[in-house]
Amino acid sequence: MKSKGKRIGVIVLALLLLICGGIYTISLLHPERFIALVAVIHDIGYRNL
Repeated sequence: MKSKGKRIGVIVLALLLLICGGIYTISLLHPERFIALVAVIHDIGYRNL
C-alpha cells in the first residue's frame, strides 16, 4: 500500500514538472503569446474579486 502511494506521488510530481516545463518552453519560444495569456488570466482574476 505504501509503494502505491509513493508511485502516485512520483506520477503527480512528474506531471507537475512536465506542465511547468511546457509553460516555460512556450514562454521562451512565444513570449508575445505568453504575455497575452498571462494578461487574460490576470483579467479574469480581477473580475472575480
